[in-house]
Amino acid sequence: MKFHRLLAAAAVSTLVFSDLSAQVFNFDDLVVGTQVGAYNGATFTNFQVQTSFGPTSPPNFAFNTEATAMFEFAPGFTSFSFTAGVFTPATVSVYSGLGGTGSLLGSLLVTDPPSAPNAFAANSVAFAGVGQSVVVVSSAGFFGWDDISLTAVPEPATWSLMVGGFGLVGIMARRRRTADA
Repeated sequence: MKFHRLLAAAAVSTLVFSDLSAQVFNFDDLVVGTQVGAYNGATFTNFQVQTSFGPTSPPNFAFNTEATAMFEFAPGFTSFSFTAGVFTPATVSVYSGLGGTGSLLGSLLVTDPPSAPNAFAANSVAFAGVGQSVVVVSSAGFFGWDDISLTAVPEPATWSLMVGGFGLVGIMARRRRTADA
């Protein structure tokens, strides 16, 4: 019976730690008209908060104030998706290093969806590896995004806790088997 409790605790802790790796940036708690800057563990360069762009991005989103804008997440991420509305095509590129350095891991051309021009649509950049920055290139003020979602690379402490937890479960299972024998 104790083994089942330990196994359940390990499963719950694994779920809790896996949820910590999901990050979402939606700008809803920021003041309209301000530069984004540091936000929820990431850094945004050349993005400003704006109020709703219709029913697809309420209540806030961020738009690019310069032709080149950047998102940086130092711990790294393995997936990157967002909703976006554009007036001219934009290129969204994921790089392995901070500041748009390192290897180009993946790139996406974002255009208006033909079914709903000037509306926010779901987008995802496909890439392999660990990204740390995203560079957006578009005409200034012509690219807006919201609901940015990424899967963060777990911190070493998180991995240590998970491995240690499973190790304890294994030790308890082995003791139980030897006690039952």
